[in-house]
Amino acid sequence: AQIRNLFEQAGAFTKALALVEEHRCEAERVADSLSPVALRQLAHHLIATVLELPSATARPRRPLAAPAPVHAR
Repeated sequence: AQIRNLFEQAGAFTKALALVEEHRCEAERVADSLSPVALRQLAHHLIATVLELPSATARPRRPLAAPAPVHAR
C-alpha cells in the first residue's frame, strides 16, 4: 500500500494513462491507413483490446502468481 501511495503522489498513474492515450492515438492513425479493410478492422480491435483503459469501478488486479522467495543456502 505504501508503494502505491508513493506512485500516486508522484503522479505516475496519471502520466502512464497519458502515455497510453498518446500511443493509442498514434496506433489508431496507423490502423486507419491499413488495407485491406479486414486488416484495418483487426488493428482497431487489437488497439481497443490491448490499450483498454481501466474503468473507474474496476478493482485493481492482483498478480496470478508471485515469485517464490529465495532462501540463502
